[in-house]
Amino acid sequence: MNTLIQHRKMTAVDPYTRCETYGPTVLTDAELLAIILRTGYGKMDAVALAKELLATRENRLGRLLSLDYHEFKEFPGIGRVKAIELMALMELSKRIARESHSDGFCMNRPATIAAYYMEQLRHQQNEQFLLCLFDSQYHLMEDIVLSSGTAQTTSITPREIFSYALRHHAVYIVMLHNHPSGICTPSEADRELTRDVAASGELLHVPLVDHIIIGDQTYFSFKEEGLALC
Repeated sequence: MNTLIQHRKMTAVDPYTRCETYGPTVLTDAELLAIILRTGYGKMDAVALAKELLATRENRLGRLLSLDYHEFKEFPGIGRVKAIELMALMELSKRIARESHSDGFCMNRPATIAAYYMEQLRHQQNEQFLLCLFDSQYHLMEDIVLSSGTAQTTSITPREIFSYALRHHAVYIVMLHNHPSGICTPSEADRELTRDVAASGELLHVPLVDHIIIGDQTYFSFKEEGLALC
């Protein structure tokens, strides 16, 4: 009974007080988001506004990561400042997720590479194609977004890939892209591109080490499946 009474008291106070008193772990997703929003809209307080925002994304906090500035601003009660603050929060979340997987990051571990890019790519509603460039010690030099297209496979050519790889003096390359459906099974177009890029890489002495497809908390690695590449 005491626990129930305490819980009712906790839910009756604002999220700032709850966070200060009990710590952030007791707060709901809506309450955490309300702290960023600070104010509500019309008759809704900040928590109610946060709940409405989450409801548009099936109450899945991670789905907010794919929203851009204009999409946030389209929501009633979110203006310029709140949209920018939310974008900053989403970007911080992505960077923290990537940083947590960066220790020991090397190109010969597909699971590590997939984890490094998972939060960046798995929430995207459109297909994004990244080229990762590595030096001779397998350190990531740079990643380049080559395409951000529709839900269908984006059009990438070996010529475009190796123009970047040679310009940046990459020793090895890895390709990544996401499937917005969340299912990471490679299409025939994915397989064909992988074969073409691998063949070009052999000729140019810039090997394609892997092609990783990101799904929803899952991935497909051509290397792990024995289909790659050098």
